[in-house]
Amino acid sequence: MNFFAYDPDAHGGHMTYSHDLWMYFVISIVLTLILFAIWWVWQQYRKKWMASSRLEDANAMEHAFAVLQKP
Repeated sequence: MNFFAYDPDAHGGHMTYSHDLWMYFVISIVLTLILFAIWWVWQQYRKKWMASSRLEDANAMEHAFAVLQKP
């Protein structure tokens, strides 16, 4: 879809734009917001996963140390 048109013989040589140009901006903004929301949710999930992974690693280290300390 062409949003802009330049015809030197029409409209006094000025560039014209499509009346549907607003749809481009609406779709672009909505998709950007959706992608930002997906990224934000992914970052929150990743933070929780990393925190639980660190906790599991710490518990495994404590268990390994306890096993090594048994006589």
